[in-house]
Amino acid sequence: MPSSPDEALAASLAGISPTAVHAIASALAKGEISLDSSSVGIDAIPGVSPDAARRTAIAFQAVRGTVDGAAVALALLTANRLRLLERLSRPEIEIDGPARPGNHHASDGCRRGRDVA
Repeated sequence: MPSSPDEALAASLAGISPTAVHAIASALAKGEISLDSSSVGIDAIPGVSPDAARRTAIAFQAVRGTVDGAAVALALLTANRLRLLERLSRPEIEIDGPARPGNHHASDGCRRGRDVA
């Protein structure tokens, strides 16, 4: 069980899609939900799964009384943006199947099947 507000929010974010996190944060910022909302109320937000709603409600309970809804909305949006920026800054590695004899790989000093002289 998370021991601090930041840990509770981070645990709730893990595994929730960026779209759902944004929807939850936006609803919180607009006052459509609050830190007192149940998982049923959070699940009513379009794009939010029942599991995401349950985890979010648990996190909201953990931070209630420590921070307000606006601070939580900002923290969720910031964490979501950070995830996006980190994803964009990491190179995508594409695996196109198992190595076969005769295939050349960059680690072998070759580029896309063409020997590097």
